[in-house]
Amino acid sequence: LAAVRAVAARPGPRRAPHTAHATRAYGRPGLRRNLPQATAMRNPGIPDMRAEDWGLVGAGLTAGMVAVYVAIHVLSPGKSSLRKLSNPTIFWLVMSGVIHSWIELSFVVARSTSFIKTGLDMYAAADFRYQDPMEAGTAAMEMITAVIEGPMCFLVAYAIINDSAWRMPMQLVLCTMQIYGLIWFVLQPVFSEEGFEGHLNTGDWFLFWVIAVGCNAPWGIIPPILWVQAYRDICRKMSAHQRRKLR
Repeated sequence: LAAVRAVAARPGPRRAPHTAHATRAYGRPGLRRNLPQATAMRNPGIPDMRAEDWGLVGAGLTAGMVAVYVAIHVLSPGKSSLRKLSNPTIFWLVMSGVIHSWIELSFVVARSTSFIKTGLDMYAAADFRYQDPMEAGTAAMEMITAVIEGPMCFLVAYAIINDSAWRMPMQLVLCTMQIYGLIWFVLQPVFSEEGFEGHLNTGDWFLFWVIAVGCNAPWGIIPPILWVQAYRDICRKMSAHQRRKLR
């Protein structure tokens, strides 16, 4: 009995701290800033963006928009007049759709292999969430944007050309998604312990104001305008329908 008690009294091996405790310790304010990996992720360096790299982005965007315009024209025989195709709303929708379905998709599925990789690196130097690999929440949001919002932009443009009855309802849904995405994009750093400085390159005026802010600002202006347009049109038609039913 004495021998059994002696064995039980021996100190056992030290156990690793509980995972939840370790996670809480990792998340303490200030601790994450001292980790070399986190510091490296926030300072990717500015890539050498030459004139040909800017040209590749512009050429790809232009080629994509021309392809979409041609597709809309072919699918809308007799309805896609030059006047309709030159509609500023259609231009915005086609450009927005190509950016969603090509550039933003490239961040997720072709981050290291895209022929505009230098351009992607330039944007990642302004917004650290877009580094390689991307921040998980940002990657999920961009995938949704690329596979849903991009095609919806093309469909709304097609609906405008063809005077489709479903144009305004789909425009309302599309603009709601774009506004929601931009709000999420802006608020995510606010609710993180690292703040804006941990996500955006606020120390470089060109990267912050021209790349990070400037490249996203149009989605803070045009989608709300188109949302109001669609909302008013739907309300007007529903009101007219109700009046006809009461007669």
